[in-house]
Amino acid sequence: MVKSWVKDCFEELMNLEACTIEKLEQGLSLAEKYHVITVNKEYMIKVTSEQLDLKNYEVLKSMYESGIPVIAALKWRNYTDKKNTVLIFDWVPGVNLETVLKECSSEQKKEYGVLAAKVLRQFHEFPVDLLPNYKSPYSLFKRYKFCLFSSHVSYPYKKEMDKYVKNKKNEFKNCTRYTMTHQDFRPENILVYKGELYLVDFETAYISDPYSDFVFCISIQPDEHIKYSLALINEYFESKVPNEFWSWTCFYCIMAIQKYAIWKFRRKRKMVRYQAEHLYDLYAGMKSTVPEFWRS
Repeated sequence: MVKSWVKDCFEELMNLEACTIEKLEQGLSLAEKYHVITVNKEYMIKVTSEQLDLKNYEVLKSMYESGIPVIAALKWRNYTDKKNTVLIFDWVPGVNLETVLKECSSEQKKEYGVLAAKVLRQFHEFPVDLLPNYKSPYSLFKRYKFCLFSSHVSYPYKKEMDKYVKNKKNEFKNCTRYTMTHQDFRPENILVYKGELYLVDFETAYISDPYSDFVFCISIQPDEHIKYSLALINEYFESKVPNEFWSWTCFYCIMAIQKYAIWKFRRKRKMVRYQAEHLYDLYAGMKSTVPEFWRS
């Protein structure tokens, strides 16, 4: 059943009458999603209780209006009484890239990796005026480490990962690469529509180091996506991957384990195991900064 206030909100923000409105399957997201049909166009409504930095949505909207392949919100409003934010998007009836990759050939996976790299590079190269609203990457690492300690949360090889970061802390205390980043750049958040790729779902987007957007394609992707990841990294850097990229992405992969461990414990009261073991093996027991699939 569609909440009447969602329909009212759409009509107020868009100054359009909703002919039909249908609730969509939630998927992995905690946000509620709705498909809206008006006389001339279709839209999607997203209702989320997450705390969003709405300043970033201004940047994303500018990207969308400039032709960058992102599905950014057209309008939005925070309803403090309902503790929700409502975002309205153009409707794009595409298929997520994760579904496509499961069914395509190895050669097609490479082609999609190249396309994804081009989209990500356009996204990162878009000029932003906002100042970065976060501390140094190493400070974030220490904050997550404290959260884990105070919640008595651990995972396999945590000491080895912490040692790796500590040994390189001077490097990780300073970062000069600032762009808008997605922070959840994975095939599930990429739509394939008429042969083109579009980035979606920007709840975690903020200004940060663009290298942090490579966490999925390095450490979290299933084995069958490796050709996609190899092509993505090579195309993004035009086959000239900077040496510093590997130490930084290893660091961000470790931070991703930290964040996931905190989230999983708070939401499900469960501990992380497989992801930490996989990361440890991927980096040869934290003795290498380059992941196994790239070394081989």
